[in-house]
Amino acid sequence: MKNILKQAENAERLLKLTSDTMLLLNRDGICMDIAVHNVNLWFMKEEKLLGKNLFQLIPPSTYYQVYPEFKKVLTQKVRSVHNYEMTLGHTTYYFKCIMYPYDGMVLCQYRDITERSQRKLELEKKNHELNEIQKAALIGNWQYDTQTRIFCYAGHTGIMCSEEVQHINMDNYLELILPEDRKSFTGWMKENLKGKMENSVDYRIFLKGNIFYIRLKAFARERQKDGNVTIEGYIQNITDIQKRRNDINLLTHAINNSTEDIYSAHEDGTLIFCNRCFKERHGIGNGQDLTRMKIYDLPSYGRDETSWKEFANRVKRGETNHGYTSSTIRCPSVRKYSPLKETLIG
Repeated sequence: MKNILKQAENAERLLKLTSDTMLLLNRDGICMDIAVHNVNLWFMKEEKLLGKNLFQLIPPSTYYQVYPEFKKVLTQKVRSVHNYEMTLGHTTYYFKCIMYPYDGMVLCQYRDITERSQRKLELEKKNHELNEIQKAALIGNWQYDTQTRIFCYAGHTGIMCSEEVQHINMDNYLELILPEDRKSFTGWMKENLKGKMENSVDYRIFLKGNIFYIRLKAFARERQKDGNVTIEGYIQNITDIQKRRNDINLLTHAINNSTEDIYSAHEDGTLIFCNRCFKERHGIGNGQDLTRMKIYDLPSYGRDETSWKEFANRVKRGETNHGYTSSTIRCPSVRKYSPLKETLIG
């Protein structure tokens, strides 16, 4: 049984099963012989190629790729292995061509790799898109090894990370984390090393005189036979996000604690938001659902549905009222300012 692959009577069958298409070209590029195997392309047929000058059939762009290698094989008697592309009609084909010197001619081994190349191009495109997203979102990737206690990280966070992999010892990294955040970070790390990777952790680091907000998330864990554990995930610089959140929280606090009525509403009068002063003035409880309330239905508001619609239309047109612009219109019924222009939704 062991000599099946070596028996001469099996050679042709094995060749058909395993071989690429073979073309024998003379010094001028004329196809002297062809054996088609494992390819079913309309242009790779004996009747289309046999006796024809191959270099007169292929597109110029492919000719300038292939012909220099063909000449090198002829003159230098060396083997050539390259991948090429060829556009015929509206379709681009990719192929590998291995050329060998053969009795003053060139034997070409043709292998169609179109599907593989297309998948590769798609992956490269997706990888490029992902890379651009990472740049925009300030995201990198990281890996931690319990045996070495080393963090490896790379990416586009804008701090520490770069496209080249960086390394830092866990103890040195902990020194960068603000003292009040270290406990939550180390606790998160212990849970993830155990395999509990559901949650991310936000913490702050102090680097080069600045405080940065960091988010870490693990998505893979591997435990070796010797007990060593490796985890990896993504790291994101959320400093701008957190600063905007802090600004919003500060603004929300200021609005909610203002001594004036502040509210926003849809064009149809449905309330979206109102501050503490507005709620107290109009008897709205903290637990009530604003989305079910119309502002003109409030007994103490002073406008019915018709006058509310007139008022909202004036605001949309950018008109002023009582000498004030529509972004800060004085409401006669409560003698307070109500920002409406930016919160009305058409």
